Amino acid sequence: MVSKNGIEHLYRVEIGRRLTEERKRNDLTLESCAQIGDISVSAQKVFESGISTPSAWYLYLLHLAGLDTGYILTGKTSEREIDHGGQTHEIIAAIEAWAQQHARTVSRELLATVFSILDKPDSSEKAGS
Repeated sequence: MVSKNGIEHLYRVEIGRRLTEERKRNDLTLESCAQIGDISVSAQKVFESGISTPSAWYLYLLHLAGLDTGYILTGKTSEREIDHGGQTHEIIAAIEAWAQQHARTVSRELLATVFSILDKPDSSEKAGS
């Protein structure tokens, strides 16, 4: 029989493996994924190695950026994946470039706001239906 700690360890390792897979599927580096999740690169490595599990806030930020957090947690792909036209990393790079030009920092709140705006249905699409 596998102990509770053994099962938790296996779950952490699987989440880490799927997190790495999903990060790479979205063409994100360790650094860019850590920035999206408002964590350090070392914390990103800890999550991906299965040493620790990510917080709900971190997963929410990844979800807003288009990663399939349902898959990360359960191994099953979500019915609705947010892909932002497959340009998540370009959106983040544009935000970072703007922030650098204007001597500003990119906060998790800013990224969450940008991706929540991108996720809203286009009102012109509804009008044409």
